[in-house]
Amino acid sequence: MMPWHIVLLPTRRWLHCPSARIILERWEGGGDTQDVKVDVTDAMVEAQGSNSAELGRRARTYRMAVLLLLAQVLVLAAAVAQPSAN
Repeated sequence: MMPWHIVLLPTRRWLHCPSARIILERWEGGGDTQDVKVDVTDAMVEAQGSNSAELGRRARTYRMAVLLLLAQVLVLAAAVAQPSAN
């Protein structure tokens, strides 16, 4: 039986906010400071929603892996507890 390993790590798609490079380009391009702040805040809220959805999927997968591990342990314990037919 193949062992299952689940590791929850951030991925490349894990978003926090727009990169500093994009923010600076907006300011250098003549963007109004308030508009840039609003855009950055909107992007952060959108990224938080995206991350929450991804984290929810990972949490469900993790819970399923824990249940499978528990089932494997119970089967193993039952097999060990049975008296051998010698």
